[in-house]
Amino acid sequence: MKRYFWPITGSAFSFLLSVLLMLSPWTYALNVSGHPWSNATETFFWSGLGMAVLTLLALTFWIMALRHRWAVPEQVSPVDGGPRQEPRGNPKPASPTQLAPTSDEDLWEQELRQLAQEVLHDISSHQDVKSASLANTNTFEGRD
Repeated sequence: MKRYFWPITGSAFSFLLSVLLMLSPWTYALNVSGHPWSNATETFFWSGLGMAVLTLLALTFWIMALRHRWAVPEQVSPVDGGPRQEPRGNPKPASPTQLAPTSDEDLWEQELRQLAQEVLHDISSHQDVKSASLANTNTFEGRD
């Protein structure tokens, strides 16, 4: 929940500061001209009002995002600790000989085994391409 705590807290604090900025000409007697509205008073008030609107919008959007997160629970993957993402492309069908993992350790072992197989496949395909390019560069063509 840190993802929502700091933006909401920061927005609320910024909103309070913007209200203080709006009221500061009168509360701190910054208006020395004697008129109710001077250049300094207008600058402080309208700057504070603009900041208040922006921070109130930010606060509203962050609270809406938090409420949406509470309303829609997400599955947590044991591999990365974050929300489970949909696979890209066509997922590989599970082989019928594999049994569903029964514990977290079995799930970790299955994930690591699959990752190791994908890395080995990538390395072997990279070595095949490299050996083919070396074979092409080592051929000697005679010149006339």
